[in-house]
Parts: sequence; C-alpha cells; structure tokens
Amino acid sequence: MGAYNFWMLIIIICFIFQDSSLVEARPLPSPLQQSDRSKIIASLGVVCKCCDDEHCAISWDGSCSNLRCLPWKVH
Repeated sequence: MGAYNFWMLIIIICFIFQDSSLVEARPLPSPLQQSDRSKIIASLGVVCKCCDDEHCAISWDGSCSNLRCLPWKVH
C-alpha cells in the first residue's frame, strides 16, 4: 500500500505543476507612460479622470493630484 500512496503523490504533484503554468503572470513593463497605464486600467473596466476645480479630463500629462476612478458602468 505504501508504493501506491507514493505513486499517487507523484501523479498529484505532476498534475499541480502542469496546471500552474496555465495561470502564470508576467510583470508589466516598467516604466509605463500615463497613456499605457490608462489603457491597462480601462481594460479592467475602470475609467479614470484627472479633475481640478473646474473640469475633469480623461487624458492628462504628468501626475494628477485629484484622480477619480470609477467602474465604467457608474461612469
């Protein structure tokens, strides 16, 4: 019975390692431009705007001190 348990363990381990390759992640390239970050965030279903006192803009240059991000359905 010990050999049976050993081989079952080997089969289970092989199955786990085989399937884990299907869900591997890769790092994002760095540094990302603002437009690239916006595209990645939009692909996740989130719309971000940079807002000041008067208006909000979907695209902007540089950093944003008042960033508002909402799911696209709420937008």
